[in-house]
Order: sequence, then C-alpha cells, then structure tokens
Amino acid sequence: MRTITRLLEDKAKTIEKSYLTNGDLSQIEIYAGSFNTRLTTYKLLRDTAEEFLDKSMDKIAKEYPALYQRQAARCRYDMTETLRYMAISILRNDEDFFRDQLIDWLTNILNSYSVAADCSTVYQNLQKLIDKKFPSECATLAKPYTDMIVAMLARS
Repeated sequence: MRTITRLLEDKAKTIEKSYLTNGDLSQIEIYAGSFNTRLTTYKLLRDTAEEFLDKSMDKIAKEYPALYQRQAARCRYDMTETLRYMAISILRNDEDFFRDQLIDWLTNILNSYSVAADCSTVYQNLQKLIDKKFPSECATLAKPYTDMIVAMLARS
C-alpha cells in the first residue's frame, strides 16, 4: 500500500503491533511542516519538465553530438522518468523510493548504452537549471536527487 510518506507506509504494515512513537510523530510533524515547500517543488518540476528537457537536449546536441544523434530519444525518455520520480520522491520525502524505483534501472540503462560518463554532465547541468529557475528552498530539495544520480554515474 502506497501512502504519502514512507514512514506511514511502513507503519501501516505493522499497525496491529504498536502505536506510532513520539519519534515517529515528530518525523510526521517535520514532514507536515515542509509539505508546502515539497508540493511547490513537485509542481515546479512538473511544470518545467519540458523546458528543462528541451534545454538539456540542446546542450547534449552541442556538447555530445554523436551521443545526441544515436540516443536523443532514449536520453529524453530517461530524463523524463528521472524528473517524474524526483518530483514524487520529493513530495513523499523519500530518497529510498527514488533509489529503489529509479537508480538501479537508470544505472542499467545508461551502462548498457555506454553513456554513463557523458550523462553525468547532463544531470549536473539539470541541477544548475533547477538552481536558476527554482526558489532556493525548492532547489535544495532537488539537490540530493541529482547528486545521487551523479554519484551513481561516477561509479559506473
């Protein structure tokens, strides 16, 4: 069962065993306090996705013309999925969801096409676009996700 946060999702699985602890409730209060920023970030990612994709693809075409010619459609698809998972993970405050649902898949895809090193720059540039376009608190929420992708690509 998917809930708005991983904490509630995990607790719903064991509801018969205990109440939420004060620590659990504190985490929920912190989440609730940041919900408006998370929602704003989600909406910004959703609403700017096409613009970011277009700018990213233009940059790929200029910096990696061979990659662009071979893999433009694949790159666009992968970045679209990445932005979607990033948005929902930010809304859920759930880096584990992002890691579980996207990172392994993305790693396999990028490695199979032998483009991991080139794509690292693309995702670094994505964070730069986010930093320019979003309020700082929203850009800060996105940074761990782009950092996670860049780190994964560096290991590949």
